[in-house]
Amino acid sequence: MYYLEIEVKKIAFHDHPLMSEEEFHCKQIVGMCSLFLDTREKNLLGYYKERVVVRSFHFINFKALTTELEKLRELESKNVYSATDQRLKKMSNIRAELKKIRVEAESQEYRQLGLVANIASKWKLIKSIREKNHLTTCNVRIQFEKIEHDDDDNILEHDIKEELLEMEEEGLEFDIDAEYDKIRSRLLTCRRKPGAPELVPVISKCDLTKEEELSVQEKNRMKTIKSKEYLVELVINNVPVSSTTAQPLRCVDGSYFVVKVCYIRLIYNIGQ
Repeated sequence: MYYLEIEVKKIAFHDHPLMSEEEFHCKQIVGMCSLFLDTREKNLLGYYKERVVVRSFHFINFKALTTELEKLRELESKNVYSATDQRLKKMSNIRAELKKIRVEAESQEYRQLGLVANIASKWKLIKSIREKNHLTTCNVRIQFEKIEHDDDDNILEHDIKEELLEMEEEGLEFDIDAEYDKIRSRLLTCRRKPGAPELVPVISKCDLTKEEELSVQEKNRMKTIKSKEYLVELVINNVPVSSTTAQPLRCVDGSYFVVKVCYIRLIYNIGQ
């Protein structure tokens, strides 16, 4: 015998025939903001940037030690040659790892900026829909907190010089001016423009259009929503084993869902 316990707190519909255009897009923007906040809390961008700093430090240290060993080559020591070769190989590995980490950091920053841009675009669309329909049916409002940064140029210059230094230490031959422009151009494609504020989307609430101000069509839609009820039925091997009581459909933040749906406990005998 074993127990199967299922607790469902909410059933949310990503789309529903009764959703208005505004509610559909509000549902999406709430999900986008949640994704942004989750990404921000995990701070993957900070994690990758810290790894870049650590590995850059390791790279420079290995270069310094390798230089000292190369000075001892004149001793014709086999051990010195072996140690030098090992460190050169290690430097090459660190440099390859640095490139990979930088790609991850740049990709993460690019995705984060792209997500904010998409949220801003979606919010602009929602406002245009509200203006066109002369009503607000979803209490979602997005505000953008601005965080000023005054060290963007210094950070950009530092990062460019770090990459150029690593290339020099690795013994690569390149046109420094051309490579400088190439690195700068690449970094600017995945960063805020120097001096531009960092935008952080914040979800807040707004007032809904009063019921007496709604159109006849909208009133009928609301009435239909209130008349809908849903229940959850648990089926195992095509056999219904349990179900919940019916609950009314609700709409909050652009999501249609049923709350306090069910708590199901099934006792099943293996020998049956």
